[in-house]
Amino acid sequence: MDYFFCYIIDNFQLLKELIPMPAPAPYKPGPIWRKNRLVARILMRKQSGKKMRDRDILLARHFQNDPEILERLLDQAIHSLKAPISHD
Repeated sequence: MDYFFCYIIDNFQLLKELIPMPAPAPYKPGPIWRKNRLVARILMRKQSGKKMRDRDILLARHFQNDPEILERLLDQAIHSLKAPISHD
């Protein structure tokens, strides 16, 4: 468990207490981000020259006019998929 120091002023004295920190919640990407990553994978597959699967074509048509597929998020998703994996 992680701890942090909390400084408390009590009766004009500075006290230092060790307070346990709650564990961080696990990261769970939202549905919009997951959609954009899916579309980014389809675009990357098409740009690499691989044959498009029927499923990819259907999904591309489905997401073609989706207002949640944003150019900014799509660009971020492409860069995150191309980024090297770090094992920290």
